[in-house]
Amino acid sequence: MRKKMVTGMLAVSLAFMMTGCCLSHGWQEATCTEPKTCSKCGETEGEALGHTWEEATCTEPKTCSVCQETEGEALGHTLSEATYWEAAVCSVCGETVGDVLTPAFEELGVKGQFMEVGETYDYNTQLDYRQSYEDMLIDEFKKGYGIEGDYANLTDLFMEGIFGDVDSLELGGEMVEVTEENVIRLFSEVHGLTGNFEDLTEVFMASLEKNDGVVLDVRITARATVTDYQVFDSDETHEAKDGYEWKTVEMQIEYDGSYDKGWQVNYGYDDYYERDEEGDQEDSEYEPGWDNEETHTVNWKGQDYTECRAIIADTSDTGWVEDAEGNYSLTYTAKFDFLYPKGYDGVLLYLFDNKYSGVRPVNFANTDENTLFFRLQ
Repeated sequence: MRKKMVTGMLAVSLAFMMTGCCLSHGWQEATCTEPKTCSKCGETEGEALGHTWEEATCTEPKTCSVCQETEGEALGHTLSEATYWEAAVCSVCGETVGDVLTPAFEELGVKGQFMEVGETYDYNTQLDYRQSYEDMLIDEFKKGYGIEGDYANLTDLFMEGIFGDVDSLELGGEMVEVTEENVIRLFSEVHGLTGNFEDLTEVFMASLEKNDGVVLDVRITARATVTDYQVFDSDETHEAKDGYEWKTVEMQIEYDGSYDKGWQVNYGYDDYYERDEEGDQEDSEYEPGWDNEETHTVNWKGQDYTECRAIIADTSDTGWVEDAEGNYSLTYTAKFDFLYPKGYDGVLLYLFDNKYSGVRPVNFANTDENTLFFRLQ
C-alpha cells in the first residue's frame, strides 16, 4: 500500500514538472518593457508591448503615455523678446513666460512728483547758486592769469594753477609758506573778511555777498497746475492723422515774491519707456527735443510711428503785478501739443529746478524731489 502511494506522488510530481512548474499560472499582463509574466514561476508569454511615445514638448521630455517613462529632455521654449506692453511668448506652444519689461523710469527709481489735472503743486526753482558763481570765477581767473586746463574748484585752481610753482607769499608783512590755510588768510585780508572759511570757494562767496551785494542760493517758490488736458483725433487747428491722436496740455505757474529776484521756468519732455540706464544722452537712442516743425519716431507695440510731434504751442506771462498791499505775483502760462500713436502713454512732460539748467535731466539723471512730472495717458 505504501509503495503504491509513493509511486502515485512521483507520478504527480513528474506531471507537474513536465507542465512548467505551475498547476495554475498567475499571469501578470504585459507592460511596455516586460512580456506577459507568471507571478508564481516567472514564466513569460509573448513579448513586451513597447512604449507608446508622445513627442517632447517645450516643457516635457518625450514621454510614454502608458507608463510615463521619459526619454531625453524637454525642447525648451522658443521665446519672443519681452516688451513694455507684452511679456515673452513661446512661438511653439503659445505660453507666456515672465512679465512685461519694467519701464526704465521706474527701474531707475526717479525722484519727483506726478501731477494730476487741476491739482496744484509747489514748484521751487533756484535762480542763483554757488556752483554757477564758482564756475564763473574759475573762468575769469583762468583768463586773467592765462591758465590752461580744467579745475574742479577754486582751491585746485589757486593751489595748482596759480601758486603751484610758488614757495612763499607775503602775509601780515612777513613771508610764509604757501598752504591752503595761508592762501585763505591772504584773500580774507584782501577782501576785508572775518571768520573761518573751509576753502577758497567760501572766501569768494562771502566776498561776493559782502562787496557786490550778490545773494547766493536764491530760491523762488511757485505753484504749478496742469489747468487743461485734452486727447482728440483732430480739430480746427490740429490735422487728423491715421493711427495718431493729439494730446494738448496747458500748464500755469504762479510766482509770489519780490520781482527784483526774477523768476525762471525750466521744462522739457521725455519718454517714460525709452531710457539709458547710465543717464548719458550720447548712449541713448532716444533724444527728445521740441521740434515744432520736424517729426520724430516712436516705437509702440512693435510698430514704428515716424510722424510724432512735440510742439511748444504758446507761452506767455502777466509780468509782475502788484496788489493793493504791495505784494507781487506773476503767472506764467505754457501750452504744449503732442501728436503720438493712439493709446501711447509714454510722453512725460516735466518741470525741473533751474539749478539743473544746462545739464538738462537727460534720462532723469539729475531730477530731485522738486521735479514735477505729468504723464500723458
